[in-house]
Parts: sequence; C-alpha cells; structure tokens
Amino acid sequence: MKNLFLALFGLMLFSSCATDDSTINEEPKPKSLSVAQPCFNSIDGTFTMDLSDGLGNPTLKFGATVQTFVSGGLLPNSNIYVMYLQVQPLADCEDMNSDTGSMISFSSPSFKGVSSIPTINLKPVNIPFMCYKWRVAITRIDAKRKGDACTSVSDWYDAPLY
Repeated sequence: MKNLFLALFGLMLFSSCATDDSTINEEPKPKSLSVAQPCFNSIDGTFTMDLSDGLGNPTLKFGATVQTFVSGGLLPNSNIYVMYLQVQPLADCEDMNSDTGSMISFSSPSFKGVSSIPTINLKPVNIPFMCYKWRVAITRIDAKRKGDACTSVSDWYDAPLY
C-alpha cells in the first residue's frame, strides 16, 4: 500500500500543467473529415489511463461522451456507429496549430446506440509521435439513405501526459 501511495505521489510530481492560456479559445483547424450532418448536439473526447500493467506500461483509454438528438424521426439509440480516434502529429508540442505529417486514425468496433460507446485502448508505443493532438469522431454506419448519414467530431485536445 505504501508503494502505491509513493507511486501516485511520484506521478503527481512528474505531471505538469500548461501555463499558457492562449490556446484555450483557439478554434481547431479543419481536417480532412468532412461533416455533412452532425449526429449529436455535442461530442466531447474523454481520456483515462489504466496503470494496472505498471507505471511504465500504461494503457491509454480514449472515449467520448455525447448529447443525443432526434432528427427527422431517427432514433440515435437504434443506429449503428463507429468511433474514430484521430491523432495529428505536431512540430511543436506547445503549439496546437503546428500540424506536421499525416493524421492517423484508430477505429472502435461498431456499436449500437450511444449508451454503449466503446473506448479505444492503446499503449504509448502504438502512437508513433512524441508531440500530437487528438480528437474523436463518431460516424453512423448503417444509414440507408444519404440524408441519414452523419458524423460528429470533438474539439482537438492536447496529448495526454503519462
């Protein structure tokens, strides 16, 4: 138990907070994913870290929370979706607008309804960039008509510290 408290205290010592508030109100740059119609009123990315494999081998868990809406009689809880984690490398870790290279994407298994949004679990070695930003996108994949297709995208977030 003592070792667990020491490990948590050590983790807190090595974590840092950005003191530059200039990036808080910046709008994200548009990316290649075009959003014809949103699926949800809002979508937020979520991040947690699982340390059950030890401090040196965390599992990064990216997810999403959404606020649903019903549009044109469609019930979002009966639709089938896929969540994507999009990772964009940055040339400068302190500048969210210093995009460099190609964005990569990881996808979740398909899921039905918004009460069962999965997480995308990655080890740090699966993300090939030292500096990056990330966002989540949720796309409806069972649309029968073009008008039923939708994609919602979160804002960009700083790379998590671990």
